[in-house]
Amino acid sequence: MWGMQGGFLHYEGAPGFIPTPDVTPGALDALASNHLLHIRTEPGDKFGARYCTLSGEAYEAVDSNFAAPDCFALTSEPL
Repeated sequence: MWGMQGGFLHYEGAPGFIPTPDVTPGALDALASNHLLHIRTEPGDKFGARYCTLSGEAYEAVDSNFAAPDCFALTSEPL
């Protein structure tokens, strides 16, 4: 979860919220724009909290050590 005090991690069985100061809104947005993270917000939430869930693609990325798909190397052009 991201709120005004920064990032916090919470999971089932956790004793509470664990601070994650290195997580920024920009990092969350980057993960979401690459389909690695789902972000849910609550309408009217005055604190701007973001509730985040890893996507299946995030697990696949970790399993492949973030390797680009084979088609990327064949279709990309030099900058």
